[in-house]
Amino acid sequence: KVLTALTLIPRIERTSTIVPTFADVNVEGSRVGLIENVRYPAYPVLRAMLMTSGNDAANALASAAGGADLTAKSMNDEARRIGAVDTVAINPSGLDAPGQLTTAYDLALMARAAMQLPDFRSYVGTKRSTILGRMGKPLRITSHDQLLFNYDGAIGLKHGYTVKAGATLGGAATRNRPTLPAAGLHAHPPLRPAARPPPGLGLPP
Repeated sequence: KVLTALTLIPRIERTSTIVPTFADVNVEGSRVGLIENVRYPAYPVLRAMLMTSGNDAANALASAAGGADLTAKSMNDEARRIGAVDTVAINPSGLDAPGQLTTAYDLALMARAAMQLPDFRSYVGTKRSTILGRMGKPLRITSHDQLLFNYDGAIGLKHGYTVKAGATLGGAATRNRPTLPAAGLHAHPPLRPAARPPPGLGLPP
């Protein structure tokens, strides 16, 4: 989804309208809670996708950008542009799919490139926000990035999980001016993802 955002933020005007379809919102895995045929500005959908790893948000954004296949092609073009030559995107959500590949090194390249976009930095650095929910009421969302809540100097990025990739990490922190990105794949997911990590747990060495 970092590559999805890196690809689509420059292509979708932040105030343009996103209208999720039935297929967009009825997707497996984590979801923001978007509602079919409801009109959303693009920026809260992008923000929610990165904060909560919503597959419905990723799919809705891809639909607005011309469809999942065209978005995947654009993602692969973007990956080549930044030097992420071992990455192959098949879908915008990052869910396991035959032929979809990446590496920790490529994730770090994506993180570095995406953090150059002011909107991306704003979205991944947000701890709590809202998006339009049912009955027109705001739906509260909280970032899944526990580094934001527990690591001194953390400025955001994104965590995730799929069966094949295991727990994945994309993180960045700034201390005494330098900003360092970190990325990892195939970690063991925590038993209680919502719990705070033990003291001292931070960016990997």
